[in-house]
Amino acid sequence: MKTYLSMPTRWLLSLLLLVGLTGCGEGFLEEEPRTFVSTEAVLNSPEGLEGAVVALYDFPTWMYHSTRYSYWFISGTDVARIGPLHEDRGTALYNTDLNPQHGASREYWNQSYQTLYRANAIIAAAPNVDFDGDEARRNRVIAEARFFRAYILFYLHQRYGNIPLVTEPSETIREKEQPADPADIYRVIVDDLRFATDNLAWTYDDQPGRITKGAAMHLLAKVYLVLQNWQQAAQTAETLILQGPYELLDDPAEIFADNNENNKEAIWTIQFDPQADNYGHFLAVMFTPLYDRIQGVARTFEQGGRPWARMYPSAYLLSLFDKNDRRLKAWYKTHWVYDDPDEGLPPGRQVGDTVRTSDFNPPLDSMLYLHPACKKYWEYGATRDINQADSYKGIIRYRLAETYLIAAEAYMRLGDQAKALEYINPLRRRAGVPDLTELNEDILLEEHARELAFEQDRWFTLKRMGRLVQHVRQYNPDAAPNIKDCHVNMPIPQEFVDLTGFPQNDCYR
Repeated sequence: MKTYLSMPTRWLLSLLLLVGLTGCGEGFLEEEPRTFVSTEAVLNSPEGLEGAVVALYDFPTWMYHSTRYSYWFISGTDVARIGPLHEDRGTALYNTDLNPQHGASREYWNQSYQTLYRANAIIAAAPNVDFDGDEARRNRVIAEARFFRAYILFYLHQRYGNIPLVTEPSETIREKEQPADPADIYRVIVDDLRFATDNLAWTYDDQPGRITKGAAMHLLAKVYLVLQNWQQAAQTAETLILQGPYELLDDPAEIFADNNENNKEAIWTIQFDPQADNYGHFLAVMFTPLYDRIQGVARTFEQGGRPWARMYPSAYLLSLFDKNDRRLKAWYKTHWVYDDPDEGLPPGRQVGDTVRTSDFNPPLDSMLYLHPACKKYWEYGATRDINQADSYKGIIRYRLAETYLIAAEAYMRLGDQAKALEYINPLRRRAGVPDLTELNEDILLEEHARELAFEQDRWFTLKRMGRLVQHVRQYNPDAAPNIKDCHVNMPIPQEFVDLTGFPQNDCYR
């Protein structure tokens, strides 16, 4: 969104909408939300509506500005393990920290509904604004707002299970609130995404991060998987692959390379701008062990930059890769080397030798100092210096490889093995591993892990397939003793339960 509006304009509009359309400091939980005297000034002109749409783009970025919220879609699966410095052990371990007062659950719920009210206000106002006959411009505004409404409702329902359906701009909280029928929720989601698909362009020049037809189609295909509408999922994903301007990159290492996050494979990349954002995101550092605390190992971008040691790939995930799989080398680091002789090296060790735990003197916690690392979010100096924790490198939210996996799964569910293999095998050829000759759910989940681990979809995929609890118990020894069947839903914030009588989810009563 760097050229959609100037940064001062974007932040002014965001401030107006935060104070006004959301109207209550702690979120929408206050019983008497303040009215917004400037709503008409923002929403009564095409320019005001377009600015209000730009403010919606702050929602996908806010959760990455804090380490605690950065884990929200990544922790608690079969592919992710956590270190002792991890700030949100509730999400990761399903322990007693995951309760109705859980901070990340509460803030995601509140921020989602705040943004939902803003989107609803835009959708309600746009039909009454004079666009001087430019219906395409009006529909583009509505389409972006409807994409965000669908995006928010989809992940709310997937994360919490029971949610209220809010499609009006009013923030008035009903005295009694009950969970909406999922059929009604998904009717809104599908209608919104179809409208967005019909009214957005494939590309917007010089506007990286703007929602496009491709982003709407990709999310719609994911929704159809949840609805088990395999035919529509296959058709939507296939249309996106065949008609969209996207293509699989030849080299896995290029997908997440510095200054390349808006590449041909990226369907939607969340943007961060150091001129506008007080913080970038913390995904660049959270996967890196404290390697620079080891004598003889210097802090360098080649070794990982500033380390935080919050999270690391599970042994299960790494075991899935063939030794020749190009994704393993491109996206993971499994060893560190001595590169600082001025500090002194252990006896018998030379520059370039691999660091081993047996060299530690005194002994160190090996999984804190030398755990394997995911490099998908590493940033090698493009937007930060060597000591900076946050990065402004864009986060690829959706990419074409996932669309291929959606198509493969949909055709597999339809019983069309030939078409399923047609869409999954290009990913394997790029990785330099043999084609698959059959596809079932187990094989699909393994390939999903190889391709998309830590890209914020694993938890949702396991839940959708009814495999979350099973896989966590089998492959995540930290969380295995705690997870229960009811942990497929997060806790509803206690303030909302108390205010509205909304039923709390199982596990948290």
